[in-house]
Amino acid sequence: MQIKTMVTGLAAGIALFLCAGAWASDAPMGTFAAKGEQTCLKCHDDAKVGAVLKTPHAMKGDSRTPFANHGCESCHGASPEHVASAAKVKGDEKPVAPAVMFNGPNISPVEDRNAICAGCHDDGLQKAWKGSQHN
Repeated sequence: MQIKTMVTGLAAGIALFLCAGAWASDAPMGTFAAKGEQTCLKCHDDAKVGAVLKTPHAMKGDSRTPFANHGCESCHGASPEHVASAAKVKGDEKPVAPAVMFNGPNISPVEDRNAICAGCHDDGLQKAWKGSQHN
């Protein structure tokens, strides 16, 4: 009987370990910036962008928030092409847009934006997504 219990527990543990990657992050896959939001804030230092830093989304010490995971890239997706192109722009040139944009000329499709937000706001921990103006 003890062997059966031990084998069952071991099998459950292995299954959880193998599935853990599926729950690790809802952000688009890719290479995240090594220094997180510090990479982004080198260029994006204006008041409009800085406003998000004063919201609950930017609380690094709260594991439920985007900034606790990959900073800006938790919502905007890993954007190595954006970072690389930003280093090369000259004059009025614009860098490649981040993977997910929530406004502006390169706005992402509503399904993509909703998928990012619903990753947190749809699981019962954070409410007010279903039935809201965003749905």
